[in-house]
Amino acid sequence: MSDYPSEEFNTAKKLLRKFCETHRQNKSIDIFSSYTELFKSGTFNNAETAELLFTIEDDTYNYLFDRDINIFCEDMKYDTLLNIFSGSGRLVKQLAHLGISRKFKTIYNIDSSREMIEFEKKFLHEDNTKFVCQNFFDIETSVYQYNAAVCHCGLRYVDKYEYDKFLKKLLVMKRDNFAKSIITEINDEIIGEIIRILDIEKIKFTHIRRLYHMQRNTTLYLSLKYYEDDKTFRELVSNISTQSKKHTGDILKEISGFKTSDMHIIIF
Repeated sequence: MSDYPSEEFNTAKKLLRKFCETHRQNKSIDIFSSYTELFKSGTFNNAETAELLFTIEDDTYNYLFDRDINIFCEDMKYDTLLNIFSGSGRLVKQLAHLGISRKFKTIYNIDSSREMIEFEKKFLHEDNTKFVCQNFFDIETSVYQYNAAVCHCGLRYVDKYEYDKFLKKLLVMKRDNFAKSIITEINDEIIGEIIRILDIEKIKFTHIRRLYHMQRNTTLYLSLKYYEDDKTFRELVSNISTQSKKHTGDILKEISGFKTSDMHIIIF
């Protein structure tokens, strides 16, 4: 923080805070609950702006190489990974960054949003990654001989009444493929409902909690939109970048702020 010119940095924070407050007052939905607005706004059609998203490290992916959780150990090899509700594809980007993606012959990113899948194709260039633009509930999973399925903070995009349907589909896949499923979430209410359903179904599972220092995602995504749309904010951030010799993505991350939150990991 001390590396940044304090007056301009504080001004940028105030401008972003005002933009976020105005946006939330004018919108009936929280942008973090639906990426559709952002991806149709043109923000992520700008390659330079979109690439900022992939410069930002997120501690919530640290469970991928947490040996206590033992999901993707160094001594294990896998055939296929299903990345369910893949969103912007940051999970696969992080897997590649950590050198874990090469453990899989194939990674399938599955998302029903065409905008999301097209975005992933632009910025994910791992030769073992394939893209499936389809609703996960409609996919014939028997064609996938997979070893692991991950749903990373994706259930917030699913109606609550479909949690049971989602879990039962995973359990069928587990029965057919002897596979491991991992569900992660920072929302206590969502994870509580998942645990309730697993208990009713008498499914053995492991529940692990990790405390992570993470970006305020809603504000971060809005900062990307604001950076793209507003000349004054863009010039201010660019000036901070020049003076501090820091990447624009790092500055937007700092301006957006951080929070401490529990990450719940369910493995079964």
